[in-house]
Amino acid sequence: MLWHVNVVCWQGWGDKSYSRNNTITGNNIHHVLCGGPAGLAHAEQLVDGGALYSLGAQPGSTRSYNYLHQCRPFGMLYHDSASAGFDDHHNVMADSPGMWWLLINSGRNLSVHHNYYDASCNHSQVQGACVPNTTVGTTCQRLNLSAHIHDNVFVPTAAGFPAEAKQIMLAAGPTL
Repeated sequence: MLWHVNVVCWQGWGDKSYSRNNTITGNNIHHVLCGGPAGLAHAEQLVDGGALYSLGAQPGSTRSYNYLHQCRPFGMLYHDSASAGFDDHHNVMADSPGMWWLLINSGRNLSVHHNYYDASCNHSQVQGACVPNTTVGTTCQRLNLSAHIHDNVFVPTAAGFPAEAKQIMLAAGPTL
């Protein structure tokens, strides 16, 4: 088991990409950044990772129908520096106090929609990306920074997930 980051999709920094059309779907991902087995106290201090982590441009890539739970900070859906070309949809994020359900650090051409998250991870942070209708300016247009974030569903308690989210949770596997 990986104790720092469970699923990494990493191309590297910058726009030049040899990685594309990656699909990460149907996984049950949990206990990310939790420190691992008893006795690995140093692992409790790991930071800057996530359940689904990307770095660099990867056009045509999709992360969908994953169940992400019982994770520690940073981000459940985490797009780090220069991440681009991802479509994140129909993921369920639960039971992860202090987590950002969405963390974008300088991304573009990202689409994040139809995901479900509960009150334990009811935070998001978008920096270095321009979200339509919330950020305007010539810098965003010139650099083509964009993140289309829409139709994501907040659920006050894990027990209150709608039927579609519950089906995603049940179908997700194997456990990573």
